[in-house]
Amino acid sequence: MTTNKIYLISQITLGIVFIASGLIPLLLSDPVARLQLLDPLPFPKSWQEPLFYGLVAMDVLCGIIALLCPSRFIWAMLFIVVLGYTIIITTFAPEIWREPFGTLLKNLPILSLLWITYSLEENRHV
Repeated sequence: MTTNKIYLISQITLGIVFIASGLIPLLLSDPVARLQLLDPLPFPKSWQEPLFYGLVAMDVLCGIIALLCPSRFIWAMLFIVVLGYTIIITTFAPEIWREPFGTLLKNLPILSLLWITYSLEENRHV
């Protein structure tokens, strides 16, 4: 498989993951339960709903940008976003690491794929 094909697969995969990560909680989760996930964070309850919608918008927008305008900047930004989510959740809700389906654990291969895609981006224009 060529580097360009690996890059394209990574780009599409990451774009879909970020779009789905934003839309699934918005469209398919219980409105009360999804806001309760934000309870451990050190923000006032009045910030939960705007924070939720802001994070949804950020995920969807990042996914769209990854699909339509990929660049080293977007891959670096997404890496920082995923790493930031992981650090914040680890700090304020470490019990999520013990969830049966490895919700947070899946961030590790996503970080790896973002790093690889970032690296491949440099070679696409050489």
